[in-house]
Amino acid sequence: MKTSRKKSFHNLVTIFFTSLCFTIFINSSFSYDIQSRSNLLDDKFDIHNSWFPERRDDYFLDINLRNSSTMKAFLESLSGNIKDDASAQSFLVDNDKTEKHVGLKLGLNIPLPSFSLFNTGVKIVLFWGSKVNYFQGIMSTEMDCGTIALLIPAGMPKEIKDLFTCSYYKSLSPGDDLISNMSGLSSSLKTAYSGKFFKPLLESTPYFHLYTEAKMNLGLKLSFPFREYFLFRFKIFASPEAMTKAMMSYSSLKGGIGDSSLFNPSLEAFLKGDLEIIYEKNNWKIGAELRDFVINNIITQDASATSKMKKAPLVQAYARRRFTIGNIKAKTFFGFHWRSLYKIYEGLYIGSDFSIPLGQKNHNLIFKNVFDPEYYSASILFASSFVDIGVKAQYPLRVKSNDVKLSPLYNFHLNFHF
Repeated sequence: MKTSRKKSFHNLVTIFFTSLCFTIFINSSFSYDIQSRSNLLDDKFDIHNSWFPERRDDYFLDINLRNSSTMKAFLESLSGNIKDDASAQSFLVDNDKTEKHVGLKLGLNIPLPSFSLFNTGVKIVLFWGSKVNYFQGIMSTEMDCGTIALLIPAGMPKEIKDLFTCSYYKSLSPGDDLISNMSGLSSSLKTAYSGKFFKPLLESTPYFHLYTEAKMNLGLKLSFPFREYFLFRFKIFASPEAMTKAMMSYSSLKGGIGDSSLFNPSLEAFLKGDLEIIYEKNNWKIGAELRDFVINNIITQDASATSKMKKAPLVQAYARRRFTIGNIKAKTFFGFHWRSLYKIYEGLYIGSDFSIPLGQKNHNLIFKNVFDPEYYSASILFASSFVDIGVKAQYPLRVKSNDVKLSPLYNFHLNFHF
């Protein structure tokens, strides 16, 4: 029986790993969307970090910081080398097909008294979380009406956004100011916003794409067993969100990226939920979850900003198997995560982790390896009864993915718990 189970598991891993390797070489049409790329990498960090010791029943404060390699050097170059059209154009060409991002995520977990319902024990937790992400990409872009709309930041006055139509943009000559030529716009708005955004002299030059977001959630987590081997988890939470998305030509970039309208976000608030069902028996754990789905809109925004921001819940399915090697606890796992914002194969992953006891009670050193279609991730974590400290590095498996040059990513994790 054990031999049969082991053979089945090895077959599943073989099929999954073969599919993962195959998808790396799939050639598919690609239209760059910075929000989709940001969501994909953000989901990878969240999903792959779930290997840390589960602290669902603990009081804890969780801190996660991530950063692209050479981010600081890039920003210094951006602020110091762009003085005119020629230098801005040269900067974008030199950095074409690159991405950079930085993010901070905080979490607080407060267990509340459990209770019994229909003879079933229900655990309840109050949680709070927030995250801030900055994401940028430099890519050549086909100028259809959807991308043309991004040349005017979402934080601009509604009067300007209403007048900035696709036909208006196409009527302009290369190098024209995007604002000063608007007929029907008040002179005060023209004075305030002219001289900042221009139609490029050469539209074939790469564009600077920018996406920033800040999100917070506050709510309750409920978990309870049902049947013999199943566990059900449900979250309900309020989620205020602020996001901005923009695209700048080299003619606009010469003024820098410090204009406040670029970071004046669209504001929304939702009542959201997460659902997870887990099956656990012997050394197997199999789960499926739906995260971040909208139950109700609390605050909405104007339609012109909504059209630029995409919403989609996260779906994840996974399988994990525990085993031991002497006194070392180990797991192998594989799964996928997906939103409609990116392709399903981009969320595939497979990996393993090893927990080595350090002699002291509840002190362990955990190593983890994860492969996905773009990156190999190597992590190390020191876990104790009070604090977890971990670092992770993600290294590209290939030079480009969908024409984007991949660069190393780094993550620092700190969790205080009791």
